[in-house]
Amino acid sequence: TAFAIVKWCGVGFLLVIGLMSFLRKPREINIKTGIETNNQVVFEPANGLRLFREGFLVAAGNPKAIAFFGALFPQFIDPSQPLAPQLLILGVTFVTLDYSFV
Repeated sequence: TAFAIVKWCGVGFLLVIGLMSFLRKPREINIKTGIETNNQVVFEPANGLRLFREGFLVAAGNPKAIAFFGALFPQFIDPSQPLAPQLLILGVTFVTLDYSFV
């Protein structure tokens, strides 16, 4: 079934991540400065665009969010009307409500 395929793909992905973390060469890092002993900076300065892009990709790739919007949005979309304005209105409404409770 499709669920079994997705489940085993997830298992494989987690195994690859785990193996990569175990096989990666450990680094010596000064805890107070966040700098490696060979003078390579570990922590880069925050770039607003990069942080926004990473946050958006994490949120857009969240399976719970995909399932939520896949179940919620079709109830409020009229197939006889243009799709883009409807999705824009629903998206703006969701973002407005989401940020109003933060």
